[in-house]
Amino acid sequence: MRDRSKTIASLRRLIDRPGTPQEGETARRLLKMMGGKDWVPRPFNASMFPCGTEVFYCYWCYSNDRGTVCKQSPKMERGQWWMRIKFDRLKQPRWVPVTSELGCHLGFTPFEGNDKDVLYHRDADWEETYRKMLEEFKAYGIEVSRLEREEDLEVGLLQ
Repeated sequence: MRDRSKTIASLRRLIDRPGTPQEGETARRLLKMMGGKDWVPRPFNASMFPCGTEVFYCYWCYSNDRGTVCKQSPKMERGQWWMRIKFDRLKQPRWVPVTSELGCHLGFTPFEGNDKDVLYHRDADWEETYRKMLEEFKAYGIEVSRLEREEDLEVGLLQ
């Protein structure tokens, strides 16, 4: 059996760098049929975020947290750009990664909808991953009814 997540990742790569325009269109159609989202990574340019800029950050445990960029210049570490940001809800500024394979996690306005969900969950197919996780819990006999009710409430609020 073929791993669906690897197939979706391969189709995304083919969309980004098709050999011909027809290959790109075919990959988009297949991706749509498989339920994958055509995610375009957000570009990062450090000069867009000078010291004192108010930003919204959506990554790790920060879901659309507002903060201010500190004066230390960004640094590249472990393949990601890191910036020092003073978040409004915290007392001290901290270094946080602002890029990932999904693109830039900083914005001038709060992230909304699919952008927020994908960047926060760090997975373009986070809904499918979440469903698989719930099914796996059920297979091991773990009670997930509370989680499902919370999920249903979130879906109801979004509609």
